[in-house]
Amino acid sequence: MKTDTKKPNKAQGKPTTDNSDNSPVSHEAIAVAAYYRAEHRGFVPGGELDDWLQAECELGEASQQSKHV
Repeated sequence: MKTDTKKPNKAQGKPTTDNSDNSPVSHEAIAVAAYYRAEHRGFVPGGELDDWLQAECELGEASQQSKHV
């Protein structure tokens, strides 16, 4: 069974985080960042969890830095 996966629109560029309201990074922003990580490594199976966790960490760190500026 093949599932259709939607590719983020490249016109949107890399995900941005606007956490001016101190909200956590959105699930969608993490998913898009993880997608670009997977694309960068050629979509080789087995790295999906690492892609997600690294994207989550990266976006969380960026969010924390923007709060302290």
